[in-house]
Amino acid sequence: MAGVYGEIARALGKDAVAQACMRARASIAYGVSWELAPLAALRIPQLGRARCRFLYDERGIRTLDDLAAADPRKLTGSGVTVNMAVEWVERARQIKAASQKMQVAQEQGKKDAVDDFLASFEVDRMLVAAPGD
Repeated sequence: MAGVYGEIARALGKDAVAQACMRARASIAYGVSWELAPLAALRIPQLGRARCRFLYDERGIRTLDDLAAADPRKLTGSGVTVNMAVEWVERARQIKAASQKMQVAQEQGKKDAVDDFLASFEVDRMLVAAPGD
């Protein structure tokens, strides 16, 4: 319902309401507060709610770009091993590289390529698509 209301709000030019609906949808979909949704939506193995919260609060990791640029050794602590952090950062870098290809495909009107990308990483299109996509 939150997604539907968000789309209606966007169509009516109610950007604040659309944003609130998107946040609510993310919270419901991933069982996290809205600020953790960009990390939880990545669906990286062993990066669950508690570890997303740890990265957000303790390590300042807020987005895919933050995770992809992070030094894995600086992400350890509170149940996060170096091996886990290395895997997370590598996966984030893969997603980021693929998302750049996705942007090019989207600009060229290749919607199927975008959907294939999202499916390969199990990323939710509603949470990563920019308004108006």
